[in-house]
Amino acid sequence: MTNTIEFPKLGFQIDLNPIAFSIGDFHVYWYGIIIALGMLLAVLYVMKSCKRFDVNPDRLIDVILVGVVAGIVGARLYYVLFNMKEFTDVWSIFDLKSGGLGIYGGLIFGLGAGALMAMWRKVDIPSAFDLASLGFLIGQGIGRWGNFINQEAFGVNTDLPWGMTGNRISAWLYANSSTLADEGIFVDYTQPVHPTFLYESLWCLLGFLLLHFLSKHRKYKGEIFLLYSAWYGFGRFFIEGLRTDSLYIPGTYIRVSQVVAAVAFVGALIAHFVILHRIKQKEPLEPDYVPVFGNLDELSAESLRLRATELNAQAKELREQAERYRLLAQEDGDFPEEEESDGSTPQTAEEASEPENAEAAQTGEDNDEDDYRKSAEEAERRAIELEGQAKDYMQKAEELEAQEEKQADRTALKAKAHSLRVRAKALEEEIAALSDTEEDLEKKKALEAERAECEETAAECEQLLREQEAQDEQNDDRIQEVSGDADTNAEGGNTGSQNEEKP
Repeated sequence: MTNTIEFPKLGFQIDLNPIAFSIGDFHVYWYGIIIALGMLLAVLYVMKSCKRFDVNPDRLIDVILVGVVAGIVGARLYYVLFNMKEFTDVWSIFDLKSGGLGIYGGLIFGLGAGALMAMWRKVDIPSAFDLASLGFLIGQGIGRWGNFINQEAFGVNTDLPWGMTGNRISAWLYANSSTLADEGIFVDYTQPVHPTFLYESLWCLLGFLLLHFLSKHRKYKGEIFLLYSAWYGFGRFFIEGLRTDSLYIPGTYIRVSQVVAAVAFVGALIAHFVILHRIKQKEPLEPDYVPVFGNLDELSAESLRLRATELNAQAKELREQAERYRLLAQEDGDFPEEEESDGSTPQTAEEASEPENAEAAQTGEDNDEDDYRKSAEEAERRAIELEGQAKDYMQKAEELEAQEEKQADRTALKAKAHSLRVRAKALEEEIAALSDTEEDLEKKKALEAERAECEETAAECEQLLREQEAQDEQNDDRIQEVSGDADTNAEGGNTGSQNEEKP
């Protein structure tokens, strides 16, 4: 079936078939293709930007997959929850080909599920949210054109030049005119309406451009997410006020999306300025304070591994550059010998009569050869330095991971010891409540054995924790002793050097 979309004041119309192609009885709709295209471009951008946000792309892809699936489910549930009258049976809930998704439901469910996956995969959640926000703007900016194909998400009547109409728009307005009138919305189905899908698409794409450039100068992790929430909430609040297909809070004429948009806008701005204020308070006290990435010791193991990989790549480029310089030096050194043995380039009378010119040329060639060799040595030296730094980063990452695993083990031991103590106390109270009958005495005996076992296991856990803490203290003492000896040796070496310089 072909649908007609018309822009009367612009003087043109478009005939569109919502079905892109068919395979037998299976139809592929333009709506789904456009939504998928928006998701694909969003994912490609996010994956390409991982390095800039210090996020591991391999781990992030798991977060994205879970977030996308949960987002689709959440978007549909959101729409169904606030539009129950539209669904006559259960199976119609799963029919997505005609649209019917609530973007805020998708955002809430997608971010929630993504955050849980990020915790499990050890991905920094604020940075993941920053990346997701930019991806959302791409997906929303493109995905809204699926509403254009379906002739949905339009607004009330307008006299603006870009007002649009169409056969499905007119039919929907005609069929729902009485319901809209009850909601205080009066429309003429024969007149053009606001293309609110276009407003939101442009608003999202503009927001993407602004936040993309701002993300290169973010002051703290999570800043882009908060600014996205404020930006999208501000625009959606006014755009939603023009729409005719809004979802309402049951029993009221309050638009759900406007409420959520207002809360998102106000809440995000308050949080943003509170964080900025705290950063300004902290920066004068700590000159080296870096609110986004922190100091080296505060970086995650994953960030250190990413830096190590980057440094190794730079070292590889420097080694290739050093090899090119060596080849140039070799060619420059070999060229005069080939010319002399070849004899194909005779000297002129002037060149033969001026030996100083030949000496100068030879000196210039020698200088070029030396410069190439020096450049090769410098590139090689720099590559070795970078590889050393990369090795340090990898070692630091391994230490951090070991510390995290050790801390996780300790936490588990503490939790186990605590639960055993609680169980032992509960058993003790249960034993005290029993009488001295033969049956209760047998039960007491069994409970007492269980309580003793709980106490013994809890004591073993606590003893193991004390031993681990003592071992850590010894390791710290050794590190301090080694550091102290190194400082003493360094001071002695400096003194010796000074004595040699000043006999």
